[in-house]
Amino acid sequence: MRRSVAVIVLAACLAAAPVSAATPAAPEERRRDGRDAPLPPPLGRAAAGRFSIQQLLQDKFPYRVSNDVDMDPCKGDGFYGDIAMPNVVYELEKELQDARAGLAAQQEKEKKRRPSGRGRGGGRSRGRARGQRLGYPPGRTSRRRGAKSKRASEDGAPPSPLPLPPPPSAPAAAEGDPLAVTPEEAARLGRERGAQLAELCAREAPLCQGLLRAAPAPPPTPAARRTARAATARKERVWDYGVIPYEIDGNFSGVHKALFKQAMRHWENFTCIKFVERTPGEHPNYIVFTERPCGCCSFVGKRGNGPQAISIGKNCDKFGIVVHELGHVVGFWHEHTRPDRDQHVQIVRDNIMAGQEYNFNKLTEEEVNSLSLPYDYDSIMHYAKNTFSKGTYLDTIHPLDDFSKKRPEIGQRIKLSEGDVAQTNLLYKCPRCGRTFQDNSASFQSPHYGSVGGGAAGGHAHGHMHGHGHGHGHGPAEPEHCEWRITATHGERIVLNITDIDMAPSDKCRGDYLEVRDGYWHKSPVLGRFCGNTQLRDPIVSTGSRMLITYVASNRGQRYKGFAAKYEAVCGGRLEFKTSGHLESPNFPEDYQPGKECVWRISVPLDYQVALKFQSFEVENHDSCVYDYVEVRDGSVSDSPLIGKFCGYKAPPEIRSTGNELLVKFVSDGSVQKAGFSAIFMKELDECALQSHGCEHNCINTLGGYECACKIGYELHSDGKHCEDACGGVVDATNGTISSPSFPEEYPSNKNCIWEIIAPPQYRITLNFTHFDLEGNNVSA
Repeated sequence: MRRSVAVIVLAACLAAAPVSAATPAAPEERRRDGRDAPLPPPLGRAAAGRFSIQQLLQDKFPYRVSNDVDMDPCKGDGFYGDIAMPNVVYELEKELQDARAGLAAQQEKEKKRRPSGRGRGGGRSRGRARGQRLGYPPGRTSRRRGAKSKRASEDGAPPSPLPLPPPPSAPAAAEGDPLAVTPEEAARLGRERGAQLAELCAREAPLCQGLLRAAPAPPPTPAARRTARAATARKERVWDYGVIPYEIDGNFSGVHKALFKQAMRHWENFTCIKFVERTPGEHPNYIVFTERPCGCCSFVGKRGNGPQAISIGKNCDKFGIVVHELGHVVGFWHEHTRPDRDQHVQIVRDNIMAGQEYNFNKLTEEEVNSLSLPYDYDSIMHYAKNTFSKGTYLDTIHPLDDFSKKRPEIGQRIKLSEGDVAQTNLLYKCPRCGRTFQDNSASFQSPHYGSVGGGAAGGHAHGHMHGHGHGHGHGPAEPEHCEWRITATHGERIVLNITDIDMAPSDKCRGDYLEVRDGYWHKSPVLGRFCGNTQLRDPIVSTGSRMLITYVASNRGQRYKGFAAKYEAVCGGRLEFKTSGHLESPNFPEDYQPGKECVWRISVPLDYQVALKFQSFEVENHDSCVYDYVEVRDGSVSDSPLIGKFCGYKAPPEIRSTGNELLVKFVSDGSVQKAGFSAIFMKELDECALQSHGCEHNCINTLGGYECACKIGYELHSDGKHCEDACGGVVDATNGTISSPSFPEEYPSNKNCIWEIIAPPQYRITLNFTHFDLEGNNVSA
C-alpha cells in the first residue's frame, strides 16, 4: 500500500549552541573557547529540495491512501489460516478520502455555477479555495495539529486531515504468523469500525451519507439467531449479481493461468457465479490473482475498495486448493468455524501446533449467515483431520457421528460438495432451475416441456439443476424462473436454435417470456424476447463467447408446453474490436477437440496495428508443425504474408501486423490433443511518435501502450510521466528540505531512499519532520 509521504527539514548547528531546524547557524557565532566557529559549506543541490522551508512550515497537505488497500492480504490485521482479516483503519481512511474527493468535486461544480467576484475578504476566500483544491471542506480543524492547526485554519489555510485511532494490536501468536487474531478480536474490529465511523461522522457530517451504511449491524438478539452455515452474514460482502471480475498477474506462467481458469469454470459449472475478465470502467471491484509472501490467502467476500488480491503461492498451485481459495472470495469461511460446529466435530486442542489454536475458534453469529443447511463434512472449505497438527498421525479435528458407521472423511480438495453448491446457490439467490453449459454443444428445455396441463412449476430442465432448496415446496401456483448460462471459449460464438416454443402470449411479452441476451448478465444486450407460439426459423448468434437465456412462466402457463432449444459453439469468424480482446483454442483450458479448423480475422480501427500476445501455449509438437499448429498472417486473407507457423510448448513471440488486420488459423488433426493456447490481441500504435504521450524525458513504446522513463540521476514520479531528482544522496548544506519521492502525492512502490547528512566537525544535525504519513500504525511522529 502506498500512502502519502514524509518530509524533513534539516539544519546543521554548533553542538554548544543548538538552533531551530528552520534557523541556520550564524556565521559570526563563536565557540565557548573564543575561537571562530567553522563555516558550514554552501547549500548543495541535494539539500535544496523541491520545497522551501517556509512552504513546509506553513502549508498543509492532505493525507492520502492509495487505491490498493486490499492488494496485499499479508498486511491484514490478522489471519484465520488462509483467511486475511481486513485492516479496518485503512478502510476508514480510504472511505473518508473518497468522500472528501466527492465533496470537493461537488463544491467545484457549485463554484463554476456561481458568478465570480463574490468572495468577501481576499485572504480568507483564497484560503478556502485552496482548501477545496486539496480536498477539504472549509472550516475544519485537526486534533493532531492542536491549537496551531486551528489558527492556521482560521487564517484560511487548509486543515490537516482527521486523525484515526491506530489499529488494535493483535495478540501474540506463533513465530512466522504474528498477525493472528481471535474471533473475539475480529468481532471487536467490526464493533470498533462502527464506533470509529460514528466518531468521524460527528466531525464530518457532510461526508457521512452512506459511510454509516457500511458499519456492522449490532449483534442479533437470541430470538433472532439461527443455525449458522459458514457463509458471510454481511450483504456488502456478496458480489453484485454473482459477477466476480478478475485479473491474473502477468508473472504467472501459462500453466498457472490455465489452472486458475479451470478452478473458476468449476465454480461456474455448478452455481450461478460468473467469473469474467475485468473491464476498466465497468468493474470497479475485482480480484487479482497474485503471489504474496503469506502463500495461500484471501479475503472473505467482496471488500468493495477496488482491487483485492487472492494470493496463490508456490505450494498452493493445485486445483483443489485454488477452488478452496475461490470459496473464500465467493464469501465462505471454513466450515469448522461455524457457531454450531461443536455439535458435529470435536477440536482436539492438545494436538494443535503451538500458536495455531486461533484457527480452530468458532466465529460469531455477526459474521456468518443462517442458510438452514446441515453441517457439511464433505465441504471443500473444511479443514482436514490433521490440519495444524503437532504430528502427522495426531488428529486436530474429530467428526462426531454415529460410531457404528465409518467416521466421515474431512478436508477433501477435489471438488465442490453438494453442500457447497447448495450453499452458494442460496447465498446468491440462484434460480431454482437451469444450469451453466460449458460443452461445445447441448440441448435443453423448459421444466415439464410437452406436459400440457402439468403446471409451469415442478419440472426440471434438461441437464442438471442447481439442486438447492428454498425451504418450501414447489407448488403449482408458483411462477417458474429458470436461467441457462452458456459459456464458450474466447474466439467462439454461440449459435442458438429454438426448435419449439409454446408459451402464454402477452403484449410485448411482458408476462411469460423467453429472453436471450448477448452476454453473461441482465445488463447484456437483448438478442430476442419471445412468447406465444412464435416459430423461429433463423438461429440466434452471439457476438461474444457468452449467452444468457431466461425463462419466466406464470401459473397460467400450465396450459402451454414451454420451449425446447439447442446450441453449438463455433470457432472462427471476424473479430472487430475497438481496443482489445481475447482469443483461445476451442475448449480451453481443457484439451482441444480433434479435427478442428478455426480461422479468425482480427481487425482494429484504421491507423492502428494489431498486436498479438500468447499467454499460454501447448500444441502438439513437430519439427515442421504439420499436425496441430497455429498460423498467423499479416492481413485478413488466406494468402496474406505469413508471419509464422507455431506448435510445441514455447509461446510464440509478440506479433505486430503492418496494417489494421491479422489472420490467425488454428488446426488440429485426428489424434493427440493438448491444452491449446490463450492469447490477447489489442490495437497497437507507436504512442511515442506522437506529441501527446506526456513523458518528460524518454518514451518507450510497449505492446498496446507505452511507458515513460527518466535519464540517469532522475526517477519517475508516481504519476508515471514526470521525472524528479533521484531520492537519497549526500547532503552537506547548512539547511534545506528533503522529501520522499513524488511528495505530496503518494510515493511510488518499491523505493529505497537513503540520505547521508554531513555537518562540519563540532556541529549537530537537527531534523524537523513537518509532514509524516507512512503505511503502518497511525502513530504521530
